[in-house]
Amino acid sequence: MTTTRATDKAETAGKAEKAPRAEKTQDLEKAQRAKKVGEAEEAHRALRRALRHAGIQLPAMDIRPVRRTDGDGYALVNLGECSAPVARALADVIEKGSALPGEVVREREGTS
Repeated sequence: MTTTRATDKAETAGKAEKAPRAEKTQDLEKAQRAKKVGEAEEAHRALRRALRHAGIQLPAMDIRPVRRTDGDGYALVNLGECSAPVARALADVIEKGSALPGEVVREREGTS
């Protein structure tokens, strides 16, 4: 019986040592997830503002938090669903905006 009690005490001590480490790991993972959700919220606001400036509204746009238990990955900005006219307007705005960087690159390269 003495051996069993000693073994029980050793197991209890081992668990007590592991508990603070596990809590620190969980706290770190929570902090990482919170940071990623914060980044996604900031990107969500910036995208919504830019779309609004272009006269486009994506009503179902929201944030999807990190789902991985290890904290890796990103929180996602879900653009949701939109009607065909809204999708076309979004495509038009992107096409107009994407022409600008190409022009700048061509000017830097000395081509027209």
